[in-house]
Amino acid sequence: MIGIYPENLHATYYVKQVNSPPNNMDVVATAELHLKQVSYPLSEYIEALGPCTLKPSSSPFDVLVQSIIGQQLSLKAASSIGARLKLVVGNEEAFVVEDFLGRSINEMTSAGLSRAKSICLSELSQFAYAGRLDFASMSYLSDEEIVTKLTEVRGIGRWTAEMFLIFALHRQDVFSKSDSGLKRGMRKLYNLSGELNDELIEDLSKTWRPYRSVACWYLWKLVDAA
Repeated sequence: MIGIYPENLHATYYVKQVNSPPNNMDVVATAELHLKQVSYPLSEYIEALGPCTLKPSSSPFDVLVQSIIGQQLSLKAASSIGARLKLVVGNEEAFVVEDFLGRSINEMTSAGLSRAKSICLSELSQFAYAGRLDFASMSYLSDEEIVTKLTEVRGIGRWTAEMFLIFALHRQDVFSKSDSGLKRGMRKLYNLSGELNDELIEDLSKTWRPYRSVACWYLWKLVDAA
């Protein structure tokens, strides 16, 4: 099990949630082939772990809500709070904007959610309802434009935005340098010890361009399988 990430629940949660064959199999297959060619150590794990199952989410808002719920929590705690929050909002399916519009902070905290996260979800829903965050049009924006828009919401930092790019939108070349799970994966992959600085992380990951998101998926799976 991957440990707690600096900003959010470990991304293994999302790896486990996105477990169906991707719609764009050709893109993923091309990414896997590229990664095998540029990194022998990674190629061995790609063969051992099997095909990457990343795909765009049909509920990007839900991905964002789940990431906010899981900030600085274990998988078990985040899942428990998420389930209780669904009971509070009366929705057993994916979270939608309307679940939080007009919802009081006290209602959300009754599910075990912190006050800060409750405020974040309230503000996020207001942004989405007012059109300040238009998930339908995000496919036309660059990665950095999306990060900028998402981080305007209090409580959403760069890590959460990067996870959204990978797991909600399936952007191909995202690598979160602050993610402790990815750092652990890189240390295991290259048999490194100690802390990895940003310069080394950037140097090691640049060979995986333009498919670093798929490389991330394998690094998370690698650590989770340990």
